[in-house]
Amino acid sequence: MVLAAGAGRRLRPDTDALPKALLPVDGEVTILDIALRNLAAVGLRDVVIVVGYAADAVRDRAASLERAHGVRLTLVDNDRAEDWNNAYSLWLAREHFAAGALLVNGDTVHPVSVEKTLLAAAPLAAALEATWRRDPSLYYEDGFQELADRGGVIGVAPIGEVEWVEVDNHDDLRRAREIAARC
Repeated sequence: MVLAAGAGRRLRPDTDALPKALLPVDGEVTILDIALRNLAAVGLRDVVIVVGYAADAVRDRAASLERAHGVRLTLVDNDRAEDWNNAYSLWLAREHFAAGALLVNGDTVHPVSVEKTLLAAAPLAAALEATWRRDPSLYYEDGFQELADRGGVIGVAPIGEVEWVEVDNHDDLRRAREIAARC
């Protein structure tokens, strides 16, 4: 599952018409290409992408992304992506992660070793719903805290030393392009 609904306002003008996930980081290779390549490399072929801002750009590329990476995409629309945060985005996709999911942020560039380490996710639907209903500006990490507050167990998995970056601004995008060239 890839969360790719945010507007990426700090990356304008690059994100005037594109979500962050479709920004190129290695020639024509986008952040989303890396995420899909990594998921396919660990055998995950059914991929849900939560889209919001500039969703049509992802929708227009969906067929070519499926062919390029050997995956089947399901797009989940977040019509409040520009106003509400990612706890709501993840909650919208709750029916798709009921049996387990690997969550990838659509603005991170990292090697496939991360996916190889993190192949399980706890059921979060109720905690995520309580989180975004309480305050739609909260993040899914707040949903994790809600789950823990309810007695759920949150685990960690060491991924070792890997180069990675969350792309929030132009400096991050430059760093992502450096990392992508080595992935």
